Amino acid sequence: MKMLWSGSLRMHTVHVYDVCRAMWFGVGPRVAPGSVFNLVDHADTTQESINALLEELFGIKTQESINALLEELFGIKTGFVSGVVSMGARAALEMATRTVNEKHMKGWQELIKGTPCACTTLSPFIYPELLSDRALALDGTSLETVGFSYDHPRPTAAELREVLEAFIADKRFPEGRPRRQGVSLSSTFCSQ
Repeated sequence: MKMLWSGSLRMHTVHVYDVCRAMWFGVGPRVAPGSVFNLVDHADTTQESINALLEELFGIKTQESINALLEELFGIKTGFVSGVVSMGARAALEMATRTVNEKHMKGWQELIKGTPCACTTLSPFIYPELLSDRALALDGTSLETVGFSYDHPRPTAAELREVLEAFIADKRFPEGRPRRQGVSLSSTFCSQ
């Protein structure tokens, strides 16, 4: 699998628990009715910083750790495509998205076939807008000006592990699925 764009592409994040807390906070007395706020943690997350978290979580020592993680977990070759390919994808984003979805949906269906996850809500399907080279970056400080504080100011490897374990426990992600080489997923992030 090849990834478009570069590691510096901003992809801001917010923990789901902070989203839930912010919704309750938003209906409280400190927030004026009709107010609108962006929810974004303090991490200024990029594709590269997500890779660093995955390095910590899975012990992968490479600058392209998300690629190495996918290679390790699923036995697929990964990397970033060249600038020329990225320019072509930009020009034909609809077709590129269709191609990516056809390839990854087939692999996902094979991965979950015969598991309790066959009807999972998780999917590798992606819309063209999400595949574009536009940063997903917002300023989330305005809610803090009325008294809200983030309990999870930046993503951590421990929190990513917690989410993956929850997906496995909820039967939304396959537990201990073998890779192509026949080796089970590491017990560091799922029970065997």
